[in-house]
Amino acid sequence: MRGNGKRVLVNVMVVVALSATTSLSSVGPRARFAYVANANPGTVSAFTLDATTGLPTPVPDGVISAGPGTFSVTVDPSGLFVYAANQGSNNVSMFAIDPRSGKLTSLSPPIAAGQFPRSVTVSPTDPFVYVANEVSNDVSGYSMAADGTLVELLNSPFPTAGLHPWSVTIHPTGRFAYVVNHDSGDISAFAIDSAGGLSPIGSPVSAGGNSRFMAIEQTGQFAYVNSELPGAVLLYAIDATGALTLIQSYPTGGDVYNVAVDPSGRFVYALDGAFANITGYRIDPATGRLTQVGPPLTTMAGGNSITVELTGRFAFVATQNPRGVVTYKIDQATGELKLVGPLPGQNGAQSVATTKGPPSNWEGRNSFGTIAYLGAATGPDGLIYAMGGAILAGCANNDRLWAYDTVADSWTDSVKPAGWNLAVVTGPDGRIYAFGGFPTCDQDVVTDRAEAYDTGVGTWSTLRSLPTPRAGLAAASANGRIYVIGGVPASGPILSVVEAYNPATDTWATVRPLPAARAYHVAVTGRDGRIYVAGGVDDSLRPTNSVVAYDPGTDTWSNVAPMPTARERLAGTLGQDGRIYTLGGGNGNTVVLNNVEAYDPGADAWTALEVLPSGRGSLAAATGPDGLIYAIGGLILGDPADSMEVFTPPPSP
Repeated sequence: MRGNGKRVLVNVMVVVALSATTSLSSVGPRARFAYVANANPGTVSAFTLDATTGLPTPVPDGVISAGPGTFSVTVDPSGLFVYAANQGSNNVSMFAIDPRSGKLTSLSPPIAAGQFPRSVTVSPTDPFVYVANEVSNDVSGYSMAADGTLVELLNSPFPTAGLHPWSVTIHPTGRFAYVVNHDSGDISAFAIDSAGGLSPIGSPVSAGGNSRFMAIEQTGQFAYVNSELPGAVLLYAIDATGALTLIQSYPTGGDVYNVAVDPSGRFVYALDGAFANITGYRIDPATGRLTQVGPPLTTMAGGNSITVELTGRFAFVATQNPRGVVTYKIDQATGELKLVGPLPGQNGAQSVATTKGPPSNWEGRNSFGTIAYLGAATGPDGLIYAMGGAILAGCANNDRLWAYDTVADSWTDSVKPAGWNLAVVTGPDGRIYAFGGFPTCDQDVVTDRAEAYDTGVGTWSTLRSLPTPRAGLAAASANGRIYVIGGVPASGPILSVVEAYNPATDTWATVRPLPAARAYHVAVTGRDGRIYVAGGVDDSLRPTNSVVAYDPGTDTWSNVAPMPTARERLAGTLGQDGRIYTLGGGNGNTVVLNNVEAYDPGADAWTALEVLPSGRGSLAAATGPDGLIYAIGGLILGDPADSMEVFTPPPSP
């Protein structure tokens, strides 16, 4: 019979073993919605987007009639209104979004458009809506009232001088509009006046055969257009007048139906209908030129369009086979796509539009890989160092030390002995210290490792061994020493032991133990010099919200205000505002949490803050020299996280 320590480890590893198809879930994701245009039977379907996986979940009673042949749907920048172009009835439907449920309500009868309206789009800067009318070869323009209803613009519709216009794309500045003409294989450019009217900019510019769509990167300097015959992505430069100049063609070997750019302007995705695949490209920010990202990714047959949602973390392909939407996760570092899963829907899914959700203090940054159970600390050089952890592909240990430059948003790596569920802390001498952990995947073995990394010379030193070997421990630096707190042994109950390391003498001393044993907790030194130990599992193996403070000067512990949320496998860091931040974790029942809470030692009070975009446990956290808080790695839905998310702390209340 194993002791408590072993049973704690089994509980932790349950999360690792589960797959994304199990009941493992994030708690309290921020609401974002997606809307799908279904040509047959002419409806718009509403979905809630999972903040962690991107998978759409149907909104109850969320399918609403639009009109015969609904081929295109768009959301206005405020996220309050949806517009759908209906080919069969030559009109545009208008809907209001319920901000709580995402459900749509018709605003008024549809407004007339031209013949065979193929697509609808909203200006990113002004209250104007434009519709490409394929058969009448023109563009209908509308002004958008405060209640979301549309009124046709003066002099609308506007002739395109091209045959069978398929789509309208608005420049990020809102000053120009571009219409891709399918049958004449060209692009009509327009200047947009203050009233929303369109004035031609020269003659149409040549494009590929059967071109349909244009996507413009965020700076507005470069545009990308699909060419079906021959299959290619076309790169155009946009000058100050809005005029287009073809720079280069990138053949794909298939029939490119659609093209999309991510909101950050770093990646382009081309949907190939002939070979049912997606090709990703990285954009050179100086020239707009493309470099392919990995091999083409096979997708479902019958793909009609690809959309990158507004946070840039997920892409959706509207497809008639399996007659729904296929979700992909975008690697924020490389741009490569990873299949999340299909969602069966109504017949003839044609396009997808998404809302961004409420404003966020979180943003994505480049990650260094899929690693959980790691540690992190900020060095005196301003770099964030992450190390150890488990890659979990066959339970492989991470043997790298990663250094993150917050200014360059880039990682570099070097060799570091493997280990996971270790403690990492910046010492009083500026070196980065690593203690304990599991040296291999065998949880019956814990290590007494004690090492220090000198960021100035880039070398590791082996220190006097940790007196009590353990994993799931925490460490904090105070009063010239490093305190290693709690954890689990190879067998037996979890620990309350606290041992203090003196870097000047390379010696250890045992100090007053924790008031109660705990493991998988965090320890953070406050500005008052006390060490605050929060969360983890207690000696009954339950996640705790207990917080205790250690005074190194008096060698005493005291209780302080508990965290609002009990959790283990969380991360913690001291903010530049003097508050202690706790992030993520688990509830002990295979649920990963996205809670973020801040503790003010002066007021002895906690504040619940905006949640993590992705619930995760077994993560690391560090405060950068920029004052931002970095959430690194961890477990999301049982898999190691391949993203890093950065939090801008709000002002203290």
